[in-house]
Amino acid sequence: MEVHGNIDHRSIAIFFALTAKEAHENFNEAGKNAILSAVCKFGQKRGKRISEKAREDGYPLDFKSFLTYRDMKIVSRKIKMTKRTPHIEVMISQCGWCDVWKQENLMEFGKLYCQEIDSAIMKGFNPQSRFITKGFLSDGKSNCCHFIYLDEVFRLADIVKFIFIKRKVYKKHGGSLAPYQYHLKELLSILQEEFKQKFGKAGVEAIQRVQKKCFEQYGYVCE
Repeated sequence: MEVHGNIDHRSIAIFFALTAKEAHENFNEAGKNAILSAVCKFGQKRGKRISEKAREDGYPLDFKSFLTYRDMKIVSRKIKMTKRTPHIEVMISQCGWCDVWKQENLMEFGKLYCQEIDSAIMKGFNPQSRFITKGFLSDGKSNCCHFIYLDEVFRLADIVKFIFIKRKVYKKHGGSLAPYQYHLKELLSILQEEFKQKFGKAGVEAIQRVQKKCFEQYGYVCE
């Protein structure tokens, strides 16, 4: 499986939304369920990978480790931790993925990613963690993505510790972020498997149509 071209968050956002649109147009509710299932698998796989890296370095599966070892760059200029104790609340009022979906008139389909991805990542990272999503920007009702980490606090001492760990991890590994090419290949692989399993030849052809559109309209190849 190869990915070529200038791959960034926009590439992944468009590829996902076009696939969700294709699923809706060809498989109706079954298509939507296949998309949601694929997002859960993608998120849990990412979360598990983050947890494995933290464990390998001897750190607990807490909020500090999650931030330290997160694997994809957050594309937002407006993130605020509104509560640090007795639990953590985070609000994101601008999102690069949502910006892309809005520009491409794909919000209806892109929002399926938001419905599952954060909970899936946290489940993969630590199945025991209590995580709540109270709203997300793409749902058409909320003015922010609102995340609650019920079992976590982030006091001054935690901030200092996080900075120390982050620097130590960067020195050892050179950072934790995987390139967007990696994430796109992984998402494509999961969607291909899901569509083939659920819809057979018609599912394979649906993914191929999205791949063709990404090349013809957006100039990148994922195959």
